[in-house]
Amino acid sequence: MSVQLINEAIATVCHEIANLSEPNHHWDEMDEVDFIREAATCICSSQMRFEVAAVAGNRIAKMDAFKQKDFYSSGNTLQELRGVFAEPLEVKIDGEIRSVYPRFKNRTLSYLARTFQAFVSNSLSFSSILHNATTPKEARIALTKNIIGFGPKQASLFLRRIGYSSDLAILDTHILDYLKIARGITPKLSMLSCIPGYEKIEYEFVNVASEFNHIVGNVDLAIWVTMRVAKREMVLWEL
Repeated sequence: MSVQLINEAIATVCHEIANLSEPNHHWDEMDEVDFIREAATCICSSQMRFEVAAVAGNRIAKMDAFKQKDFYSSGNTLQELRGVFAEPLEVKIDGEIRSVYPRFKNRTLSYLARTFQAFVSNSLSFSSILHNATTPKEARIALTKNIIGFGPKQASLFLRRIGYSSDLAILDTHILDYLKIARGITPKLSMLSCIPGYEKIEYEFVNVASEFNHIVGNVDLAIWVTMRVAKREMVLWEL
């Protein structure tokens, strides 16, 4: 598929996204468990398909321990968290329901447990981190510092999903593949693990997004959808 055809597809998807209704989430109307669900989803999405990550995040948010007051400091929370993936997840993938176990599930649960413990030690919460930030970039920095398992990409996705900001780029593999074929930009993955390196590539992406005359979040999502479909089509043609 040529860059021109890809760009035409991206422009069409951008228009469709712009015509959709407003996002369901607005961060200052969400409670702490909502933030935990979205954070868990974002952490899991680095290791597995997003469909699986979303179901994993939902299961974590439904833990009984979160019905307790001061659940961050409760031993029941950590105990239940350790066994939350003992049973497989029922996930719809490509129209088919599958039973799957999350990849690197122990690592993901360890990240969350360590984050909860750090929250207790430092009198923090997702809500306090978000309310104390004055800009989306400041919120992203604070999240990467305080949420185990969050890099700039995960923090940006989290802020997008909770309705905090649509101005931060989510530089996942689909976006990076597009930047490579459309702009010849091929950053080292290690560069994207730190804020300065991430922001350098994000700056390039924002310039690309401006050419589509849509907000960064819409272009980001449109490229993600388009590139995902394009890759599938290429695989089918090669069979």
